Amino acid sequence: VIVAETRFNAVKNSFILGDKPAIDTLEAKIQFQNRKANLLEVTQLYKNQTLELSNFLWYENNTPLEISDSLRPPLFSNVNITFTHNSDSLVTVLSNLSSKHPELLLNQIDVQRLELEKRMKIEYLKPNIRVQYNVLNEPIGNEVIANLSPNNFKWGISISTPLFLRKERGDLRITKLKLNETELKLELKRIQIQNKVVQYYNEIQFLKNQIELVDNVVKNYKMLLEGERDKFDFGSSSLFLINSREKSLIESQLKLMSLKSKQQKAYYAYQWAIGSNGLN
Repeated sequence: VIVAETRFNAVKNSFILGDKPAIDTLEAKIQFQNRKANLLEVTQLYKNQTLELSNFLWYENNTPLEISDSLRPPLFSNVNITFTHNSDSLVTVLSNLSSKHPELLLNQIDVQRLELEKRMKIEYLKPNIRVQYNVLNEPIGNEVIANLSPNNFKWGISISTPLFLRKERGDLRITKLKLNETELKLELKRIQIQNKVVQYYNEIQFLKNQIELVDNVVKNYKMLLEGERDKFDFGSSSLFLINSREKSLIESQLKLMSLKSKQQKAYYAYQWAIGSNGLN
């Protein structure tokens, strides 16, 4: 907006002095007005997203945080993420998922619980064995122990089991089916998490290459704009061409910002996928 306003005033003064045609002042004014309108639009969007962000920010003791004008996002030039993982470290991450990822560990606990339940159900299929031992001596007076004789006793053993074990066999089969289902769910969850990790890793690498390419495009557009401005100062270019170069530069800068934003989201999504909070 500042650049468009400065150019509009310069072109207007040149027209007054007779150096520029009136049509140039109109074009410069339209460009200035369009950018003011765009600025108002994104300012409103910024305020709305600031309010939305406030819904997720809290102080201690459940005190909501209201974002003031002094709290602002970092400058675009300061937004950089160093992603150090390569294909070798990705293999290590994937191999450690089962032992470190919270969701997989939780599912493994379910499997272990059902394995214990299965062992308990198997015990119900075994016969019930009872051993009995009865001393026959009748104690006299207070000398209970002294009058007991190890030669006078009876003992026995009884073994019992249901004829068909329908209920026990049914419970065991149900437990086996639950265990099998839980193991399949665990394997499915492991594959899904693994694919998510690889997906975000590939996305980060792809965006990294895109950012490098678009960053070079931005530099080249800057050189074109500077050259067009020099030509305009010498009277061999037009305001239309400068606006066109400037528009292309702004669009490439916005694309670069968008790619860096996507890279940040992919980075934290990758940290989440591997079971890390990604904040350290």
